[in-house]
Amino acid sequence: MADSPTKFPVFPPAFGQDGGMFLKHYDQLADGLDEEMTKTLKENLDGMLIFAGLFAGVNSGFLALTLPRMSADSSDDTNALLLQLIQGIGNSGSTPRLPSADFTPPSDILVVNILFSLSLTCAIAASFFAVLGRQWLMYYRQRNGEGTDKQRYEQLLRSQAAERWGLVPILDIVLPTLLQSALVVFSVGLILYLHSLGAALAYAPLGLLSAALGGLVLSVGFCLWDPFCPFKTPASQVVTFLASLFPSNSITSALATAAKWSSSLIRHDTHQLKGEGPNLHDLSHSLSQQENKSPPHETLGTRMVFRRLVEDSRNLRADLFRRVLRVSEDKTTLYHAALNLSAVKDSVTLGRVMSDDVTVERLRSLYLEALPRWNTDGALARTETIAYGTAFMHIVLSVGSLSHLLPPESRYQLL
Repeated sequence: MADSPTKFPVFPPAFGQDGGMFLKHYDQLADGLDEEMTKTLKENLDGMLIFAGLFAGVNSGFLALTLPRMSADSSDDTNALLLQLIQGIGNSGSTPRLPSADFTPPSDILVVNILFSLSLTCAIAASFFAVLGRQWLMYYRQRNGEGTDKQRYEQLLRSQAAERWGLVPILDIVLPTLLQSALVVFSVGLILYLHSLGAALAYAPLGLLSAALGGLVLSVGFCLWDPFCPFKTPASQVVTFLASLFPSNSITSALATAAKWSSSLIRHDTHQLKGEGPNLHDLSHSLSQQENKSPPHETLGTRMVFRRLVEDSRNLRADLFRRVLRVSEDKTTLYHAALNLSAVKDSVTLGRVMSDDVTVERLRSLYLEALPRWNTDGALARTETIAYGTAFMHIVLSVGSLSHLLPPESRYQLL
């Protein structure tokens, strides 16, 4: 039989003369990226505005208590004059010295008011720039209503300018960091204020604040050690950036080492998925990162201190299969997972899949569920049965044994 003729793609004679397909898909991509960015930033700014408003109200209440202690109490002068009248001192001809003349605010109250005022100022500044940020995003998404080509290039220039001027880092890192700093400053001022009233009053808040700051420091260390740690905060992003500039910094190294030690006490075994796997949104980034060589400024010792070893791409590929077969109920997704699993030849990937009894049993059950429909549901049922059966037999015969053909409970009885 003669071979079918090769079909070559039709190249456009000039840019944009392909029926508008490239520009159409580009517009969809650009609109999607802009919509995702502005939506995420607006949600963050709205949350900041709500928190900053509540926080400013609490801070103002404490300032109302501490600011009067910065000046003399007029009632003290009144009481002193009344006492002098009662004692008859006023008839001696000497001018009485009032308490307000010798008044100086206590140093601890002065520090407390400075901290409270600084905290309130930071919260107000964060709120102000959050409102400005919403305006920036509004103008960023605004279109001039002119021709499509001009709008497209204008959107591209705005996107490049937003990246050049650091719009996302300012709204997503700097402003939350400013608001969190205000909270820390206020907490320190609160403890000092309670200590001025009585040392015993400050013990409990001091313990809670120390625990909170310790947790923040540990979370930053976790993010330094594990780049996919879910405890990311603006502070962790700032410290991670600084660590990339100064990889040998002893303080950062201590944070990463402490995080590694602490995480070994509280985290689950990373080789057990328990129904969840790596974030699918970050898997492609993870694969590309681990394929690249380390940056020139990092040595082997630095990488071992600062970074948890990323899972091998073969293990991540196995985790993709495990996650789909564990949690998905979509027949199309399961079917294509079985097809791709049958095409895997790497023993490491197959072995990791085989080590998970839940995944293997799900694949077996899918085959057994499709098998009775072989003669009743037509070609679709037959293709599903073949796909699931082939995938199951592929992993069993490649890295398993004949005992794996049995259900887990029967296999354990044999053992």
